[in-house]
Amino acid sequence: MSKYNDLLDKLIEYTDSDYVPMHMPGAKRNDIFYENEFKALSKLDITEIDGFDNMHDASGIILDMQKKAQRLYKADLSLLLVNGSTAGILAAISGVCHKGDSILVARNCHVSVYNALYLNELKADYISPQIDEETGMFLGISLDEIKDKVENNSYRAVVITSPTYEGRTSDIRGIAKYLHDKGIVLIVDEAHGAHFNFHKEFPESAISQGADVVINSIHKTLPAPTQTALLHLNSDLINYDRVKRYWNIYQSTSPSYLLMAGIDRALSFVELDGAEAYKEYVANLKELRGKIMALENISLAEVDDISKVVLVASEKAKDKIDNFGKWIFDRLLEGFHIQLEMASFDYAIAMTAVGDKKKYYDSFIGALESLDKEIDETRIQKKQDQTGYKDSVEQRDSVGQRESTGQAARKAKKELFANLAGYKKVMEAHEAVEKADLEGFDMLSLEDESLINRVSVNAVLLYPPGMPVINSGELITEDKIQIIKKAIALDIEVIGLNDDLIKVLKTN
Repeated sequence: MSKYNDLLDKLIEYTDSDYVPMHMPGAKRNDIFYENEFKALSKLDITEIDGFDNMHDASGIILDMQKKAQRLYKADLSLLLVNGSTAGILAAISGVCHKGDSILVARNCHVSVYNALYLNELKADYISPQIDEETGMFLGISLDEIKDKVENNSYRAVVITSPTYEGRTSDIRGIAKYLHDKGIVLIVDEAHGAHFNFHKEFPESAISQGADVVINSIHKTLPAPTQTALLHLNSDLINYDRVKRYWNIYQSTSPSYLLMAGIDRALSFVELDGAEAYKEYVANLKELRGKIMALENISLAEVDDISKVVLVASEKAKDKIDNFGKWIFDRLLEGFHIQLEMASFDYAIAMTAVGDKKKYYDSFIGALESLDKEIDETRIQKKQDQTGYKDSVEQRDSVGQRESTGQAARKAKKELFANLAGYKKVMEAHEAVEKADLEGFDMLSLEDESLINRVSVNAVLLYPPGMPVINSGELITEDKIQIIKKAIALDIEVIGLNDDLIKVLKTN
């Protein structure tokens, strides 16, 4: 038994017992199916047996886990999520809203938010966050931007993402107070902010700032297994039982004890060892960020959450490398075996967490220092061929002749980014899908000129972070087609296409 005395300890203790497993799951705690250290996967895997509680009706060790989460996150009620933050977002929106309600959604929200709109047949209005024109990164949402949308509308709820994938936060406290005065619920997708409560160098958590419902993907920044998350409720504007009803619906009726044990161990670690661990982590992180800031060609984008290391080209290097994000992502992976979280058009994200080892940062900064020197000696110019785009390297002596090309590319990219969050909604998402189901649809190529101004049946997403460029029921404009083509050319994953075909409604 470890000092944590949590669900994982209880599973280990049970594994060493003589109980005969005449119950699910099918591996039956028999370790012949796995080798070496993976034997624990079957030995620890159980179902809802005596003494191990039931997530859907917790009264024992799982209830204790919920209470631990409530203490750590200062929530009125915290619920475990073993289907990821996706299940929490679906439960939150379904539980807060009724069919046909109006809802205001930040345009940079995750696809699960849009799926909730579809499932609940909600009337959606969108708020488009400001965009950094140099990089295409979404910024936080201000109170004034919320006021502009809310003053003349009647919404049941507002859904925003804070922090963004890139670590930018919104004015949650101001927004929450304003919305509460109008009886409007604030739901915050704080998937990337599960660590906020655990060190003063991080932003204040959404729950602490007054949000009604907050979803945390604890696997993103805490030492918890992939697919684990928490749903927090802290409001007198919502019916907890209704939210819990949908939480039950969107969760598996056979929740993994391995995942739940991972949640419990992460919470136990934070509660007992977090103060010292986060102190060391933040010190190492600030040292890393300081060394990156000392580089000449590689720079850090401004963020609110310092755990997100967002790499951009410095002012000196902006016209040297086109598509900087993809370039540095590939060079780090291929040349140094450093796998970043994601690459976008002109930036790349390195995610850090309390689980990082100091040697990770030493390897990372060493690689960046090497690439910083490489940028001084080479020039990347994009050339198009029959298959798309590729990078070609030219020697530094040709840079001056190409300067106008780089500047023109930056101007074109700014124009592209300006259209990233725009939209032209023709009908609600569920109406477009239903219409296609009943009346049929066309599949058109990105190269087909007749695609312009057709109504999309599918949402087309850039992943990560899973945000729609085009949502179901919206017009496919020429600007949106260019953004999708650009993403494909840079090997950014685009979801919602069938090869290069988009599903659209038939015309009359």
